[in-house]
Amino acid sequence: MAQDAAQALLDEALQAIEQRQWPLALASLHKALALASDDAALHINLAFVLDGMGDLPTALEHLCNALDLAPDLPEVHLHLGTVLARLGSIDMAEQAYRQAIQRVPDMVAAWCNLGSLLDHTHRGAEAEACLQPDNPHARFNLACLLLREGRLQEGWQAWEQRQWPIHHAHDWRCPRWRGEPLQGKNILVVQDAGFGDMLQFSRFIPLLQTRGATHTAVLCQPPLHPLMAQLPGVHAVYRWQEADVALTTRHWDYWVPVMSLAAYLGSEAAPYGPTPPYFAPGAPPTHANLRIGIVWQGNPDFPHDAQRSIADDSVLAPLLAVPGTQWINLHKDKQPTLPQLHAVDGGLRDFADTAAVLAGLDLVVSVDTAVAHLAGALGVPCWLMLPAYMTDWRWMRERSDTPWYPSLQLFRQVSAGDWTSVVAQLMARLQAPDAAQAIRSLRRPQTSA
Repeated sequence: MAQDAAQALLDEALQAIEQRQWPLALASLHKALALASDDAALHINLAFVLDGMGDLPTALEHLCNALDLAPDLPEVHLHLGTVLARLGSIDMAEQAYRQAIQRVPDMVAAWCNLGSLLDHTHRGAEAEACLQPDNPHARFNLACLLLREGRLQEGWQAWEQRQWPIHHAHDWRCPRWRGEPLQGKNILVVQDAGFGDMLQFSRFIPLLQTRGATHTAVLCQPPLHPLMAQLPGVHAVYRWQEADVALTTRHWDYWVPVMSLAAYLGSEAAPYGPTPPYFAPGAPPTHANLRIGIVWQGNPDFPHDAQRSIADDSVLAPLLAVPGTQWINLHKDKQPTLPQLHAVDGGLRDFADTAAVLAGLDLVVSVDTAVAHLAGALGVPCWLMLPAYMTDWRWMRERSDTPWYPSLQLFRQVSAGDWTSVVAQLMARLQAPDAAQAIRSLRRPQTSA
């Protein structure tokens, strides 16, 4: 009887998990465990829920319980690897994935996760061998690997196979654009990922008009709306909540996810698209001291935010104490503990406000967030602080520069989690005799649209 009741509760939990109703699933699984504490499947599913709720240490405890109960169950090793990787225990995560593969040699999820881990630990050839492109997740990870290595033609082809929820969010009422002629056509460009992705790939939007598009509109999240309206070649901008209005206000010949534009508008001469700035940066600053804006944390809801963000802002204290510098807090709603940081007058409501502030700065120092993309899109100098593990594909491998943004310079962790070494690199650059001149020389001049 107890086992039957536990199974019924597990069924309830699985339904809640499918709908991402974490608290409901958690409650059902706790009740089930009270009836059947030796059921490995209950511990595995509870770990999955706890992972979804951000409680990785407790998730790890339940996976260890499942491992004790069912050491030969491949799913235990697979989920154990996922949690260990998210906790930063990379070697142990790799071992867990390999244990899963040892038990089920054709376990696609384990190969996919192992390939991603190897890619993020700079073992590209080994990673590529793991990622067989007959699985959607493997194709996505393979696309990231190829783009990271600058193999754009192969990378965009794999990238185009992605099917994200946003792509199915509406009845678009027209075909998805995949490079067809645009002469006399109306096309709707849709934000399909984060703010930074939209800022990065919006460089390609003006090219739609040069290809002959009669009317180009953009559908994006509200904080981007005022900025997107400034982009050359854009005739209308709609907020995401206005999608129904956008889709009925005009006949559209095509719609296209913004991140797909590179696959069809990048050329052999300009594979990374038009050179920034593609938003007007405004006049450069003229003050004596270096005015520097800083961003030290990203969106906590991003799956890999723990790797890219600086949790303890006191690590930045020596940097902010460098003479001849004035530091501006570019976070919209985060109050720092460091007194050297000045708030933005009037606050920041959206990315147009942030762009106006960036235009008056000599330099932006940022972790991998949308503000760094905005600085690059404006041609404003930016020093980008990058993690050693889970570095995003667009920053490639080992480079200190990026073909996406000539005004950016990249500073990478020496080892995972070590922001102190990055701060030391920045301090050395700021304290160099020609620091101000070198920084200001990175600013990109505005070119005609």
